[in-house]
Amino acid sequence: MKVSLSSNVTPTSIHEEGLKHVALSELHVEGAYSLTEIRDLPKLSDELHLKDNKALQRISNLPMLRSLIIDDCSKLKHVAGLDALQHLRLVFPPSTETFYFEELIIFWSIAFPRWLEQLIQKCKGLRRFELQCSLSLLRSCLDGGKNWHIVQQIHEVRIISCDGKRYIRYNKNRQIYETNAQSEE
Repeated sequence: MKVSLSSNVTPTSIHEEGLKHVALSELHVEGAYSLTEIRDLPKLSDELHLKDNKALQRISNLPMLRSLIIDDCSKLKHVAGLDALQHLRLVFPPSTETFYFEELIIFWSIAFPRWLEQLIQKCKGLRRFELQCSLSLLRSCLDGGKNWHIVQQIHEVRIISCDGKRYIRYNKNRQIYETNAQSEE
């Protein structure tokens, strides 16, 4: 079963919507501005796509979920209990990075939000990571950069700048590392 929620449905928690016992393959939630958490969906299996959910702070206990797509959920602070996660795609528009400014700027270096670093370290089955972000955050993912120790753990990584001009492509198994983000244009 596939379910989509939008701004017309404004729960504070997906758990409250009674989806806990429904066998869902996909759940798409876009513009649900009062939604603060998605939790306890043990039967959600294929994909959770979240876009423009400005109040979302927590995602937890989705043990069968294989793919998570997060696009502009600026208040997200906690993501846990995604034991089967294999694919993670994030879009950090510049407005999101401004929100995380205090967390991201550490000694003038850009770092991932804590929840992302913890999720990547805990999800041993994570095979693919895609990120669209600012050039500063992208450069922090370069070999030797602040986030490289996190990025290099994942089998396949694709990172692109918000303007689409700079990229990093990494494949651990094939020993491929390509980037055009080192030049200062």
